[in-house]
Amino acid sequence: AKPLFVDERMDGVDALVGTDAEQEAALRQGGILMFLESAEGFFQEAPFSYDQATCALKMLAQFHGTTWQDAELLGKASVRLQPKAGYWAMHHRSKEEFSQLEANWKVYVEAFTPLAPDLFARQGIADLGTRLRDVSESVSNALWAKPTDPFASLMHGDLKAMNIFLPETSSAQTSALPIDFQWTGVGFGMADVAMHLCHSVSVDALRDGGEQRLVECYMGALAEIVPPQSFNDFKTAALKLYCLGVLDYSRTVISHFFKGASPEKFVERAHLVNVGLCYRNVEASFLFVERVDRCLRMHSSGEYSWTSV
Repeated sequence: AKPLFVDERMDGVDALVGTDAEQEAALRQGGILMFLESAEGFFQEAPFSYDQATCALKMLAQFHGTTWQDAELLGKASVRLQPKAGYWAMHHRSKEEFSQLEANWKVYVEAFTPLAPDLFARQGIADLGTRLRDVSESVSNALWAKPTDPFASLMHGDLKAMNIFLPETSSAQTSALPIDFQWTGVGFGMADVAMHLCHSVSVDALRDGGEQRLVECYMGALAEIVPPQSFNDFKTAALKLYCLGVLDYSRTVISHFFKGASPEKFVERAHLVNVGLCYRNVEASFLFVERVDRCLRMHSSGEYSWTSV
């Protein structure tokens, strides 16, 4: 959507002084008024098919690549936007919520084991909640990007399907449109990718190697935007950052969204397209569990490879 009119009154934003309360008061005296062109020719849908997910991930790569390792811009963003991107980041969640992780996992295991006994009989699945609890703080710290860090960029922070408008007609000139930047801040873009695939992409799109192909689709789009040497360095860290992103997001899923989980509750919210697929669809939740287990094992071994586990 193109701006038709913009009235910006934020002249003092670069000269803020005083306490946090005084700075906030000064900011509240300003504002921005925008009239935007209607987003004709776009639609919303959830969950995404494979092709829809590739469209979203190419847009996401463009979003990340635009601010990739721009330390000056990211330095300003770290002050003006969220101190840590992503609504699921531990920084934004309560200790009380985190304390429910293991209990919620036990409830989930008890409720869903009859539907997938082989999955829950696998080694490490029953105590997945404890395994995740033990690494959560270190994972969160590893994903706290500083403006000068390699691979740092702006993260969207809530890239679910319903925060994306997809073009009705696919073309190289027409990109998906992201909305809702409440949780945007400095971060590592792979955390956006991890959240998006867990939350908003269909089971069929992720199965049989689909998850890996979608991550590689994002990587391919990013390679066209960022400097070659930086991208080559990023390739060696990309899967690790993706796994850390999965683990960070899964902590909030289990400690908050899995509260009182049961097949019946999943059925009740199955139609709610703004709700994460992994906590409203049974098959998606099982695929999510397998993904979290795989990432925990890679994190424990220190070997990050699609074929290592």
